Amino acid sequence: MDVEKGMTATAFADRCRGAIWGQFIGDAACRATVKAFEEPAQGVKVDVRHPGELSPNGEAALLLLQSVAELGYFSAPDFGPRFVAYFSAEGYRGKLDQAARGTINNYLTFAAHRRSSSYHYQGGADDDGPSTLTRLAPVVVNRSLEGSLLKVVEIATRVCQDNQRAVAYAKCHALIMRDLLNGKEFGEAVKGAAKAVSGEGEVGREIAAAIEAVFSRLDRPVREMTAQFGTGSPLRQSFPAALHCALRNQNDFRMAIEETSQAGGDATARGAMAGAWLGALLGLQGIPAGWAGMIHGKDGIGSCIEKVIATAIKP
Repeated sequence: MDVEKGMTATAFADRCRGAIWGQFIGDAACRATVKAFEEPAQGVKVDVRHPGELSPNGEAALLLLQSVAELGYFSAPDFGPRFVAYFSAEGYRGKLDQAARGTINNYLTFAAHRRSSSYHYQGGADDDGPSTLTRLAPVVVNRSLEGSLLKVVEIATRVCQDNQRAVAYAKCHALIMRDLLNGKEFGEAVKGAAKAVSGEGEVGREIAAAIEAVFSRLDRPVREMTAQFGTGSPLRQSFPAALHCALRNQNDFRMAIEETSQAGGDATARGAMAGAWLGALLGLQGIPAGWAGMIHGKDGIGSCIEKVIATAIKP
């Protein structure tokens, strides 16, 4: 497969690395603080217990990355069991969001009544939060040069979020990332995605209106607009808030993550979304040096990322 005209394979690969690493870094940096990412590398002690540790959404993102890296494509029957087994394990002590709780409960209900049947892993929670959007980067990289992207995104979303709003927002998120990977300007990519999902009924119109509101308020500070859009998890709040921050700081990955981190609420989700977009736009070289090295499990993550990229750009 060929990348977009004018985009070299090397530049495309750097953007792919940036998107996936940016997603993990945005999650982890907002779980701690940006300060915690920088000062330990300089030998300065910071009052944070686990700088570089992933949030539960970040842990789910790692499960998905590992699945895509091992198979060479996204598979609900492979990712779904990994997700359920990991988050339902007796020793797991992380906080489960509504999407995770609902997904596990739906699976257990099915398993209790239909033991002879194979579960389809398309019956996730009826949840409209950002969970799936915080882990989609490997799927988008894997399918960025293929026409099947949106179909696969919907399947990936319904594993844990069998909710039409979540599906529509996930498609918009994926389209923005895909166009950034292929070299489009950020604003152009966002407007193209808004137009593409506007046909998704009422939710599509909701997304288009939210994006229009984002563009009309780019002169306003991130903290102010995050409070106005809403600091909570629902995508009607977290998606436009993350997009506003990313567009306003589109040439400065560090500032974007710092500002959304300081805005409160579900900062890890906003950080993961903004990190994926800006990583896809700026490439790995646009992410502050040393930040990837702060992520727990960085070597395994890096190895998986390279496998996903190799599959995406194979001749």
